[in-house]
Amino acid sequence: MPMKKHYIREGKRAQFYSKTIRFNNFVLGTKLINGYGTTETCADVCMEVFESPTDVELQHNGCLSIGKIVDNMNVYLLDENLKPVAKGEVGELTVSGVQISDGYWQGDASTNFVKNPFSEKPEHATMYKTGDLVMLKDGRFYYQGRTDNVIEVRGQRVSLYEIQLTIAQLDGIQQVATIGCKTADEMKPVAFFVSSKEMVGEVRNHCVAK
Repeated sequence: MPMKKHYIREGKRAQFYSKTIRFNNFVLGTKLINGYGTTETCADVCMEVFESPTDVELQHNGCLSIGKIVDNMNVYLLDENLKPVAKGEVGELTVSGVQISDGYWQGDASTNFVKNPFSEKPEHATMYKTGDLVMLKDGRFYYQGRTDNVIEVRGQRVSLYEIQLTIAQLDGIQQVATIGCKTADEMKPVAFFVSSKEMVGEVRNHCVAK
């Protein structure tokens, strides 16, 4: 009798669970599918299939790959001026293609749907700005947070999501969240976490070292 195939479909920031995903907890031959997409793109934009524990360990700074572009889609990593970022830098994931919706119900205005200056093909005439920050490494995309999760601290742009990932890498951390807190003089990143032991000092030292 042929072996039944098992798939685990993950679409909610699987990188948070990269330390706890263990294939030996599942039936032999199970595959983990990590897909990325938005409602406005009607389906997945990128997809990665992990077939073994070794694949799960192939990550970047604690993030699992969201994979490569699916057919009929173009992906651009752009800065705030809609200019392509340099190789290896983080940019806003902006997509075009046959799967992009025409807009929102009853024509609600949105600055997320913009004209595509990079393609003359009719099916790529409109781009959708996802608001998600992504980097490209070795042909694969890695989720890095949201554009609205970036704050300015003493003139420097700081990603709250990057802080969150840094803390999540520590053994003993069970849950973590970060916010930007506005004081009288400036914005400050604040982290909240649940751990299996006392870790305030360890978390602080780990973040400073990074």
